[in-house]
Amino acid sequence: ALPILLAPAAERVYPSLTSQYVLLMLGTSVVSQISAEELMAVTSALQSATFRAFEAFTVAAVIYLFLSLVLRGGLWLVAYALFPRRRSFTTGSVTG
Repeated sequence: ALPILLAPAAERVYPSLTSQYVLLMLGTSVVSQISAEELMAVTSALQSATFRAFEAFTVAAVIYLFLSLVLRGGLWLVAYALFPRRRSFTTGSVTG
């Protein structure tokens, strides 16, 4: 009885868990090697050396965006494999 209840519950909770994983990734370490503080420190040092703040912080923002999109895409593929009911995007109305 537990697997019968757990599968629909996991399917409903998965989208919010995906958002929390992305926030966790952005809030703590990025790809477990580059921390957010290091990326911002390097960006600040580059900005101080070149006096190009807009370009430096734009590159940092693009890196964060890329990492979060890769993580979301990977989690979407996991959801696609685990939850077959979500694959169909039909409205349920039958015409004909």
